Amino acid sequence: MLISNDRKSEPREPIHPELNFFGILSHAMLCSVGIATVFFSPLPMMLSHIRLPEPWPKITALLGAVVALLLLETSVIPVVGAFAFGLFVADQVKLKQDFWLLLGKASIFALGIGSLIIFSMSQMESLSVSAFWQAHVTKMISQFKESVGPEGAQIQWDTLEAMLLFEGPFLFLAGSMLSLWVSVGIAAHFEWFDKKHPLRSSQLRKVRLPNWFSLLFVGGFIAVALSSGEEPSLFSGIIRILGVLMFIQGCVCISEVMKGRKLGSRVRTLVYSLSILLGFYAVVGMGVLSPVFYQRQKKNIKRFNRTLEEGI
Repeated sequence: MLISNDRKSEPREPIHPELNFFGILSHAMLCSVGIATVFFSPLPMMLSHIRLPEPWPKITALLGAVVALLLLETSVIPVVGAFAFGLFVADQVKLKQDFWLLLGKASIFALGIGSLIIFSMSQMESLSVSAFWQAHVTKMISQFKESVGPEGAQIQWDTLEAMLLFEGPFLFLAGSMLSLWVSVGIAAHFEWFDKKHPLRSSQLRKVRLPNWFSLLFVGGFIAVALSSGEEPSLFSGIIRILGVLMFIQGCVCISEVMKGRKLGSRVRTLVYSLSILLGFYAVVGMGVLSPVFYQRQKKNIKRFNRTLEEGI
């Protein structure tokens, strides 16, 4: 007969093991670094929403914004934009949104917060939005030109200024979409999501664009390249957005290839890092050729099934 005191009590793990002072502080510091980079702002906020209970993810994000502003000396406007965008994306990820729905909502939110910031700044300087944007771009080019010095003699500053004036909003939207994809991709790669989450790696590999999308991108790219006008146009800005979507499709193809070859986690991490940092246009090209890749993949699967049936 067992005596109650003889029973070994099994230790119970806390529901949220990171919910302590050092855990909250570490998440706040990660959020501050993400906000300071602007591009990676959604990533640490997603981690906080996954590992911390409410309302601590919001608190750590706010603390991170304060640290980025005061200690990392990041400008106010980037901090506000990165904080708002990152927090919105993290909230939507916690709600387990489908990827395309998440991308659409995040894009609309990014455009909204960007437009609000530009409008507020223009009103503070008593200028129209167009006049403020033109003055802001001119000032930014002048500062960049001074920082580069004589080494920037080969840069066509007028062309660069015209490109930012026409394509600035498109570049901002493309950067926001790319930031979302990279952050979600990193989280999925390191298996932050549970098995039922629609953004886990197995589900992201199912992300597909219609086959005609590649033809649309190629046709638009050729039209812009052969355009006789030297000034950037609306179409050149749209190509930036389509290029990001092609990059997303290219990353999915790379993931499928590495899964088929059963490469290890370290190798996959290296390949993804090189793809983002050095091989952007190569990945875009792979995305353009994705219909051919998936067609060959289907043929290989059918051939394998046929061989298996004949063997049986």
